[in-house]
Amino acid sequence: MPSDTLLPTAKRRPSYDVTRLHIALHGRPKIGKSSWAADWPSTLFLATERGLEYLEVAEKPIDSWPHLLSVVDVFGKGGHPYKTLAIDTMDLAVAMARDYVCEEAGEKYESDGVLGYGKGVSMVAMNVERLLRKLSMLPYGVILISHTEQKTIKRKAGVEIQKAQPTMHDKVLRVLLGWVDMILYMDQDEVVGSDGKLHEVRVLRTAASPYYEAGDRTKCLPETIVVPETGQYAAFIKALKGEPPSAVDAGNGSKTASKE
Repeated sequence: MPSDTLLPTAKRRPSYDVTRLHIALHGRPKIGKSSWAADWPSTLFLATERGLEYLEVAEKPIDSWPHLLSVVDVFGKGGHPYKTLAIDTMDLAVAMARDYVCEEAGEKYESDGVLGYGKGVSMVAMNVERLLRKLSMLPYGVILISHTEQKTIKRKAGVEIQKAQPTMHDKVLRVLLGWVDMILYMDQDEVVGSDGKLHEVRVLRTAASPYYEAGDRTKCLPETIVVPETGQYAAFIKALKGEPPSAVDAGNGSKTASKE
C-alpha cells in the first residue's frame, strides 16, 4: 500500500516560479524569438538550425532526432549551470522526428507504404509526445521556438480566414500545444508611447484568437505584452505578476492598437 495516502487540506497558492514554465513561442522569421529566449536565466539552446550566430548564447547543435533525445537525457541529469532549455526551432525538431520515423520504417515519406493512411504522422506525433514527457520531468523552464505560417481556416457559414500558427502538422501541433503552459505569438503592433505618439514595437499576444494561435493556462498574463529592446525577461515577469510596466517599458508604449 502506498505510504503517502493523505489528502490535501487546503488549496495551494498559484506559483510564479517561472523556472518550471513550458512555453511555445512562435512568430515570423527574424522578429526576435531567439533573443527573447536568450534573455531568460541561463538559457541553453538546442539548435536544430542556424540562426544564433549573432547572439551570445550557450548552444548545442542538434543533427538528428536520437541526438536530441540523448542530449535532453544528459541535460536532465543536472550538474550544469543552465536553468532554461530552448529548442530552436521545434519545427526542424519535428522534421527530424519525421525523418527518424521514415528511416526506421524504410520509407521515403511519412505517407508511404507501411506509414500510409495517417500512420506515419501518428508515429511522428507519438515521438514528439515522448520528447515532451522527458521535458516534463525536468526541473527547468522550457521554451519551444517555432516559425509562424498563415493557414486558411474555415469558420461558420463557410467563411475563410487566415490564422497564424506554428509551422507543423496539425496532429503534431495539437500534442505540442496541449502540453505547454503558454502559447505566445510574437507580432508587431503600433502602440501609444509616453510621448503620445504611435511607435512600432514587438508584442507578445497571449489570448486565444481566431487569427493567431495563443493561450495562457495560468490566466495571469494580459492579452498583449510589449517586448522592450532590453529587459525582455523582466518585462515578461512583471506582466505575469500583474505589475505595471516600468518607466522603460512605458516608453515603448502602454496602449495596444487592435489589429483584428
